[in-house]
Amino acid sequence: MNQRTICKTLAVAVIFLFIGLGIQPVIAKVQNNPISTPIGNTLYVGGTEVGNYTKIQDAIDNASDGDTVFVFDDSSPYYENVVIDKALFLWGENKKSTKISGEVSLYSQNDVLITKFTINIITLERSSNITIIDNDIINKDHGIKIVDCSNFKIINNNITDQDRYGIEIITSHSKGIITGNTIISKSWSSPNYACIRMRSVDDVTITNNTFISLRDRLYYGIRLESSEYNTINNNNFINTGLELWYSSQENNIYENKVNGKPLVYLNGVTDTIIDNAGQVYLINCKKVTVCNLSITKVPCGITLYDTNECIIRNNVISMCTTGFDCWNIKKNTISENTLEGCSFYIYKGFKNIISKNTLQNTRSGFYISLSVSNTLNNNIISYCNGITIIASANNKIFKNQIMNCSIGIEFEASFFNTIKQNNFINKNNAFFVTSLRNHWRQNYWNEQRYLPYIIHGYLYYNFFFPDYYNYYIPMVNIDWNPAKEPYDI
Repeated sequence: MNQRTICKTLAVAVIFLFIGLGIQPVIAKVQNNPISTPIGNTLYVGGTEVGNYTKIQDAIDNASDGDTVFVFDDSSPYYENVVIDKALFLWGENKKSTKISGEVSLYSQNDVLITKFTINIITLERSSNITIIDNDIINKDHGIKIVDCSNFKIINNNITDQDRYGIEIITSHSKGIITGNTIISKSWSSPNYACIRMRSVDDVTITNNTFISLRDRLYYGIRLESSEYNTINNNNFINTGLELWYSSQENNIYENKVNGKPLVYLNGVTDTIIDNAGQVYLINCKKVTVCNLSITKVPCGITLYDTNECIIRNNVISMCTTGFDCWNIKKNTISENTLEGCSFYIYKGFKNIISKNTLQNTRSGFYISLSVSNTLNNNIISYCNGITIIASANNKIFKNQIMNCSIGIEFEASFFNTIKQNNFINKNNAFFVTSLRNHWRQNYWNEQRYLPYIIHGYLYYNFFFPDYYNYYIPMVNIDWNPAKEPYDI
């Protein structure tokens, strides 16, 4: 293809690109200062013509606002880091064969389009009116990193093999669009990374994307951290799902699929039944029943935030980071669920009943913090960390079977809890730190016992010299009348 034909083809392609996608031309007015023309001169990199540039950066340095830098694939790969400091189009001949082995970055730059490349990483900072469309982005920590930007469009890209995040957006506001992308995670480096991570971000629309995790679990499809007023709809999650922080409740989330099932996100809903879902979020809900679900390979199976008087029963949740994630919940009944390879968290729970659940084969078991007057009874807990209770009071833990756990039950800064008639069958059954007035009654401790069972712990304080000395005073609690036989649970 000769360069004159390419120039004509680019002009036609740009017209159809923006008509077809229904988006504004990138080379446009910025703060009421017009760029002279949508497409100016075309500068060529690679190819066989005399006078073409051999490096992309050299062409950009010699371009002007409104120009197009066209990159041939016959000199690919281009081993360079590229900094775009003009309002221009950066256009590859073929995205499969035009490769930039390095980073493409923009700092405080507006009105740029990048298309038809294979690239390691793209970084945008303090920039606006940026379009990244129809690229393959592979093999780096981040695919696309966006910091403090607005009016960006990420469209129809394939983002694969990232060690950290496919797209990471930090502190960005105003009208971002992410659509038509496929993001595939193959990373095994950490459990905490995501296809898309958004931190302190608002007014971004994420729609019609596909998120795939090739890991067994522990990889987030979309992770929202302190991010609100975004729209997430019509996305497809495969072996992954949504991770929504408690500080990210005010988002518009609808018509997404998780492993072929609906991602159910309800905010402010009362008196309904959920019996078909691949992942569930209940926000400010009341009297909702969630039942008979089979949920697997998502960050969290069922999440309850500020939700009261609901019934969650007879669900099977497996191979998730967390089975239940519950914050500030009251008077819910969570019963007869099976959690395989995932944990159960309650933070600020009040008068909830957690009964007849089976939890096994996970790192953490039940983890309960800042919670009062909850009941845990008739649960079967095995091959995990058992029950951990922190800064909580007046909870009742009775008739549970806790066996083959690294520790059966542990208290930290917790008071006036009752632990009664449980089966503890573990190498380390119980421990406590700075926890007083807890009542241990008639529990079974590994074997038949005729003497009181002693639970060891310590009191921690550093009142006098907090910067220099920590004091640990050994203490004991006593189950004065331990059971001689295990209970039938």
